[in-house]
Amino acid sequence: MKPDTKQIRTFLINFLKEQVHKAGFEKVVIGLSGGVDSAVSTLLAVEALGKKNVLAIVMPYKTSSPQSLVDAKQIIDMTGIPNLSIDITPMVDDFQKIDSQIDQLRLGNAMARVRMIILYDFSAKEKALVVGTSNKTEILLGYA
Repeated sequence: MKPDTKQIRTFLINFLKEQVHKAGFEKVVIGLSGGVDSAVSTLLAVEALGKKNVLAIVMPYKTSSPQSLVDAKQIIDMTGIPNLSIDITPMVDDFQKIDSQIDQLRLGNAMARVRMIILYDFSAKEKALVVGTSNKTEILLGYA
């Protein structure tokens, strides 16, 4: 049986709109990586709340894929949403100084936490709700 994508889309848009308003907000902040999860979340947020109510924050690290930045910019250009780009390299590199033996999993988790701090800081500044873009696998593995 094929899923009804129109019905799923409508459900997600209505859910997002309801949750944002229920929480007492009109606007949202979203971390836009250029990946599928954040791109779809951004597009749904724009549809639910309008482009002026969605702030996208792109937070690359020095090893981020250049293509992901191109993809994020494409979503920004396509939607016309307000956006910022904040390079997290200095913050993450300072964290690495604590333990020179840090592995890739720990480094990835550190990047996720730095991005979270930035999103929640801008959430407070903009009086906007943070939209999560994690998928089930990331949540189950403790990445989100």
